[in-house]
Amino acid sequence: MVVGGLVEQRKQLASFDISVLCLELRNELKGYYIENIYHPEHSSILLRFNKPASPEKHLIVEAGRRIHLTRYAVKKPPKPSLFCSSLRKYLINGIVEDIEQPNFERIIVFHVTKGKNKFKLIFELFSRGNIILVDEEEKILHALTYRKMRDRSIIRGEYFKFPPPSSLNPEELQVDELSKHLTKSKGEVVKVLTRLLGIGGVYVEEILKLAGIQKNLDCSMLTTEDFKRIHRSLTMLLEKRRNIHPCIVYSNAEPIDFLPFPLSIYGGYELKFYSTFNEALDEYFIGVVFKEQKIRKKEVFLSRLNEQKRILREQVEKLKNVEVEAENCKKIGDHIFAFSGELQTLLNWIIKAKDSLKDWVKVAEEALHKKSLGEKPFIYFKSLNAKDKILEVEIENLTFSLNIEKSIYQNASTYYEKAKELRGKALKLKAAIEETKKRIEELEKSVLTIEFETEKPVKLKEKKWFEKYRFFFSSEGFLVVSGKDASSNEAIIKRYVEPSDLILHTDIPGSPFTVIKTAGKFPPEKTIYEAAQFTACYSRAWREGFSSIDVYYVNPRQVKKTTPSGEYLAKGSFMITGTRNYIKNVPLRLKIGVTFEDDEAKVHVAPPSAIESITKYSVEISPGDEDAKTVALKVKKMLAELVPKEFKQKVLGLPLEEIRSQIPFGKAFILSRKIAE
Repeated sequence: MVVGGLVEQRKQLASFDISVLCLELRNELKGYYIENIYHPEHSSILLRFNKPASPEKHLIVEAGRRIHLTRYAVKKPPKPSLFCSSLRKYLINGIVEDIEQPNFERIIVFHVTKGKNKFKLIFELFSRGNIILVDEEEKILHALTYRKMRDRSIIRGEYFKFPPPSSLNPEELQVDELSKHLTKSKGEVVKVLTRLLGIGGVYVEEILKLAGIQKNLDCSMLTTEDFKRIHRSLTMLLEKRRNIHPCIVYSNAEPIDFLPFPLSIYGGYELKFYSTFNEALDEYFIGVVFKEQKIRKKEVFLSRLNEQKRILREQVEKLKNVEVEAENCKKIGDHIFAFSGELQTLLNWIIKAKDSLKDWVKVAEEALHKKSLGEKPFIYFKSLNAKDKILEVEIENLTFSLNIEKSIYQNASTYYEKAKELRGKALKLKAAIEETKKRIEELEKSVLTIEFETEKPVKLKEKKWFEKYRFFFSSEGFLVVSGKDASSNEAIIKRYVEPSDLILHTDIPGSPFTVIKTAGKFPPEKTIYEAAQFTACYSRAWREGFSSIDVYYVNPRQVKKTTPSGEYLAKGSFMITGTRNYIKNVPLRLKIGVTFEDDEAKVHVAPPSAIESITKYSVEISPGDEDAKTVALKVKKMLAELVPKEFKQKVLGLPLEEIRSQIPFGKAFILSRKIAE
């Protein structure tokens, strides 16, 4: 946003942005079901959406700031928070029925239906923001933050109320109402309009520019014609939402704003255009958040650095004091030895004097009298502490204490021992100082390298719906998808099967349901055979060590979930009616192959003929007793030997799990390998 000639980076969505975004999100997500929910940071949640035969979509929401679809990987916590678990309980598998923006406020509401239950997931994007789940009766089930406010409360179990309107609704605003509000307002028109409309300062500036009105003009100077021009410009801006051309605005190569369409106030600025507003917001905020993360990380390191510098100053000062004290103790010991005879004489006199005078005060007075006369060794006497039996003496401007109950040599030894102890302490302090200096050096390097070491956002590859199941493309190009367990069997049949598809299964319990996606064409025999082989390999026949098995196929109309009265079908099971088309004695054989896309190795597991149609490098497996991890290690080494030398390291770098997870029932036997031609 341009303010007084200065460019400020915009940090949150305005209500105008939300009005555009709401329509786009409705088109993108209506009919999708919520597959999962994550809580990566306190104020943020990530929702994963899916829909039969449609790409998976991720929505990032940061309360009080932003909401948009994202194509970037978001780090997920190892365990869900209590709030996240609560949202999952009510919303997972719920269908998005509608998305709305109430009263043109900075609020988006997702209407979600799960079975017979209806919910509202409310995202408040103003102030500190909030995320609130409301039931059909408008009662609050859960909220990110619970608050009691003057005009409403966000408390579990209470009825939800939207905040009072913070501004006029620009979609319903008539010119008479606008002129009435502007006439009774004081101050610059840009500030007044921003407050009245609540659509964001950048859009108000555009309205005034289109209307030909100076933004710093006082409202009292506006005429009836000005009111009309402002209203016409507002209407024009609202109508532009029908044909958006999203972009990010750059100033000196830095992103400063995001727009659903270019604005004239940014004439001369660099613009980068995107196909959707969500995409523009995603690219903009990923950069803003990444920059903020670097700043926060730098601040943390600077805080640690300053703390270590403080510790170093204290350690250096302490070392200095310890060394001075150690040197002083040694000096005292040396003086005691140098003047041992005279000091011992003084000690002996004090002890005898006490016996005759019976009073320590008198002993001290007598010693001071003798000192005043210049008698030795009394000239060294300074004071006497009768309670602690301490004699304080001063020799050559060095004052120190002697214990009356110890000999002179014992007193000297005490000082030498203390000097030794202090020197040991000094050595430890020096070692600690060196460690602190190392930490400071490391932290200083970290601060300098944060710009390069901070992990950059990773863009997710668009995941197709079938990639979460077992799948392959037949040698004739048909997509074949197979369930991994009861839940995925159920999902594939219920969500992804179309009337023209073929469904394959075996008579053995524990077999996957496999679907050939035909796109309206009846698949050739080879494709059906490959799909049958895939089904056979992932059936229980593999675990039992069968060499072959019969597989049948039917059309979707023959697969039903309903059962006769009194009977029950477990999850992932279906009734098959009508004639079954059998493929007899299908051999249990799979091939694990590798291809190279964008210079990266990619693992494929499919029937032999399907693998051979896409790669020359493969290893064949059959049912066996060797565990999957061992088989996977051997397969990876074999593939590395087969591929050209320049690809060997890429194959060896493949995660073992990519191969191990594809081996049926965790056991196999390696039959052969395909030699590169």
